Order: sequence, then C-alpha cells, then structure tokens
Amino acid sequence: MDQPIAILGGGNTGHTMAADISLGGYRVNFYEHPRFKAAFENTLNKGVIEIEDVRDGRHAQAKIFKITTDMKEAIEEAKLILMVIPAFGQELFFNTLVPHLQDGQIVCLMTGNFGSLRLRMLLREKAPERKVVICETNTMPYGTRIIGPSKVSLSYGFGPWVAPDARAEEMTNPYVVSALPSTDTSLAISELHKVYPLYLGVKNILVSALSNSNTPLHTVGVILNAGRIEYSQNDFYLYHEGLSPAPSVLRVVEAIDNEIMAIVEALGAKPTMTYKALCAYIDYLVKPKPSDHLGAAIDGRYIIEDVPYGLVPISELGKKLGIETPLIDAFIKIAGAMNKEDYRKTGRGLKYLGLSELDKEQIISLVERR
Repeated sequence: MDQPIAILGGGNTGHTMAADISLGGYRVNFYEHPRFKAAFENTLNKGVIEIEDVRDGRHAQAKIFKITTDMKEAIEEAKLILMVIPAFGQELFFNTLVPHLQDGQIVCLMTGNFGSLRLRMLLREKAPERKVVICETNTMPYGTRIIGPSKVSLSYGFGPWVAPDARAEEMTNPYVVSALPSTDTSLAISELHKVYPLYLGVKNILVSALSNSNTPLHTVGVILNAGRIEYSQNDFYLYHEGLSPAPSVLRVVEAIDNEIMAIVEALGAKPTMTYKALCAYIDYLVKPKPSDHLGAAIDGRYIIEDVPYGLVPISELGKKLGIETPLIDAFIKIAGAMNKEDYRKTGRGLKYLGLSELDKEQIISLVERR
C-alpha cells in the first residue's frame, strides 16, 4: 500500500475514486489537467475530499496523499494508473501522459470506449521503446456526483471503503476488463484487483468496449424521451422516468443490445451483456439518485459521449465484421439531426483507432497477440 496509485481526471468519479481508495488505506496521487485547474482549485488547496454514501448514510473525510496538476509528479512512482475521464477528453490526457510513462506501468482506462487502441497508437508513435500495459474497462465502479466543493455523493459503487467485499459473481451487470493485447490481461487484473476485485477478464478490449451498458441505455433513453426532457428543461431522471416504466423503450434497448452482442459473437466471444442483466441494472437504479439526473439532456454527455464514442465505432466495427446494425445506424442519424452534428465525422471511427485498413483476422490478432 506504500506505492501510490495514480488517478487521472478530477471529475465526479475521479473525486470519488480518490476518496474511496484513500479511505481503503492506499496512497493516492490525484491529478487534473492544468486546463481544468480552476474547477479543481478547492480540492488542490484543501487536500481533503468528503464522501457520502446515500445508501447507508455513511460520511467520511478522505485525506489525499498528493494532489497535483503536474503529470510527471502524479505518475512517477505509481505502478497502477487509473484514467477516469470522458472519452471526449482522452486525447488531451493521452498526449500529456505519454512522455512521462515508464516501463512496467499499467494504464487502465475507466471507461475505455475503445480508447486503449488510440493510446497504443500514440505510444508507438512517440515512445515505441516504452513497455507499458494498457487496459480498459466497460464501465465505472461508481454512480456518483460532485455536490459541493470537494464533496461527492455516491448512489452506488464498489471499492475499498465503499464496498470492500464486492465480487464480480455477485453483480447483475457484469464489470469487465481486458488489456491490449489480451495476453497482458492477467498482469492488468493482478493490479486492478487490489482495489476493484469485481472486474472480470474478457477475450479482448473490443469485447470490453462492446459490453458498456451505458451505450444502449443512455442513447435510447434520451432520444426516445427527448420531448419530455426538453419540456422539463432537463429536470428528468433517466432510469426512473425514461426507462423503468417504459416497456416500449426497453424493447428498443433490447434490439440494440442484440445488434451489439452479434458483433461480440462475430469476434468469437461470448456475450457479456444481456437484456436480462440490463433490466436488473435498471431495477437497481429506479429510485431518483444523483447519478440518474445529470447528463439526461439532448446535448448532454449521454449523447455527446455515448453516440460518437460508443455507437459510431460499434457501427463501423459491425460493418467491418459483416454484421448489420440498422437500429444503431438510425440512432446515430437521429442524434445528429437533434443536435445538428455529423457524428460520423466527429466520432471515434476505425481510422482514428488504427483499424480501418485491417480485416477481421488482422483486427483480432492486433487486440489479442503482442
């Protein structure tokens, strides 16, 4: 526990993760990019994060070992580096991170959204000699929001202080991880399990990214409830109002889930996400909670992240593998029309990930073998 764990990203989950892991007895180096220093100033100066768990009313004050906006200082002694930022912020952090990486470090993207492919491309361009393990998870280990200066409220979560005994077999919504290439997954898991033992290893990072339940839930939930969301001026609980009491909406979620899992099967893997698991997850979240409220806007994160960084690469990967995705394609178009944005152009396509010129066998080789 003397070796620090680096947490990159000073948002909702970053604050919660820094507090939870610190309260679990670990030294944490908590980093935010200098571009966002103003919003991070209170945490930077105070050095303490307050955390509350709404499930049982527990409160705690977590003293963070090191808080910084200097990337070199944040990661230089860490073996495990947890990057906890939206997909649309990954490129900025990647370019700041790569020059300071050291051999033997493990970088885990939480949530990845295929970002590990991009990070490996940048490493090969800028530091080809560096021996680093890259992995990504399909989802975050918390549902949480910042509710005040250096204060977070947790509606669910699994970690050293929040739920130290949580294991993957107890979860209805699978939490999965894979390294790139997947031959490194056991190395990644050996470190990640010290703080998050609920993550299960899967076949490769494509399967991990395709197992992100937020992609179908957020996009379908927001788009099919767009009128209600705008009428309420975004005063809307996605799971409580837009998904749980709406069987017609859930049938669309199921249809998109089927398209995604067909891609997983085309990769030679077993589906890790099922409609039954999604419904169980929704049932768990039906009460209005902090994590349910924010983002449910037609131009909020549930669209501007989950469509261009979720649906777009899924659609392109499906075409590469010969799997039709008519509903996914339609939702990309509808989201673009709603926000006057061409998400096919601005999203995370296969060219950006280095896969556009590869066939199926070459893609599988790239993600599974060194």
